[in-house]
Amino acid sequence: MGNFFEILMKKSTFVNISSQLDLPFLETNQDHINSIFETLKLKYGLIEHSKQQLIDLGAGNGKVVIHSATNYDITSVGIEVNLDLVNVAKSYLKSLRKENIYQKKVLKKIKFIHGDLYDINLGNFDFIYIYSFPPMHKYLPHLLSRLEKETGCRKK
Repeated sequence: MGNFFEILMKKSTFVNISSQLDLPFLETNQDHINSIFETLKLKYGLIEHSKQQLIDLGAGNGKVVIHSATNYDITSVGIEVNLDLVNVAKSYLKSLRKENIYQKKVLKKIKFIHGDLYDINLGNFDFIYIYSFPPMHKYLPHLLSRLEKETGCRKK
């Protein structure tokens, strides 16, 4: 086993530590989630029970992803670098399955991925959600450039 510096310099370890320092987890409150989805519906064509897909970049505890699928019945994916938060989201999803409140087909539309948002192709998604606050803004130009290439959408 290597020393601490060697372990720290492994890409996955470095990305995980760096991401959590620059982009700490902050939960989106339910009022904001409701407002966001109402805007998506009214202004951006979110259609309930459609084949549309949403991805949450930095999904945290999965609240937005689960809301998307359970309230709009669309495929909803969350990607999160922090494995502990992925496990929290998956645990919450598992408890929803046990409670039997939602149809199984709806809950099957939810997926959580442990990984780096820069390693996933965003071209198949209709809606890309990212909870951004000032320390993260330095990453947005690179992300927007990627979105333009992968989705074909042009900046306005």
